[in-house]
Amino acid sequence: MLIKRIIMMLITFILAICLSILPLPNWANWLRPAWVTLVLCYWILTYPEYINVGIAWFLGLLLDALYGTVLGEHALALIITAYFMVRMQRLLKHYPVWQQGIFIVFCGFIYNFVLYVIQYAMGHGMNNWHFWISPLLSFILWPFLYEVFKRVQFNFKIQ
Repeated sequence: MLIKRIIMMLITFILAICLSILPLPNWANWLRPAWVTLVLCYWILTYPEYINVGIAWFLGLLLDALYGTVLGEHALALIITAYFMVRMQRLLKHYPVWQQGIFIVFCGFIYNFVLYVIQYAMGHGMNNWHFWISPLLSFILWPFLYEVFKRVQFNFKIQ
């Protein structure tokens, strides 16, 4: 069972990273949700004993390397997001999915705010409001992602 869980988590994180670095046309870049953040939030909500702030740090460093950003930029953003998810996990897992989605929007805004502050401090501040649409798209995708992951867990008997 544990091996199945770990393999499932690894596959979903790899898929999320692939979706995050998938090239999109310039006009569609703002339509990209924070896939790694969504998957990280799901696994923290489901198995907080396996997925925690340390995993978020590793994933963030991996994203920094893949995006070519300053080392630690995405790592810090994911650590802060994971911290809030870990703190609220016991409460959130009893909420309906749409209410969890509201907290996912909050986490998405925190993630984007940390990235914005770091980029602004480096002199690359963005004055584009499209940057803030990603958390709202995450809210729309959360129920679908949650349901797909639950069904996959059920079909592969990963509990």
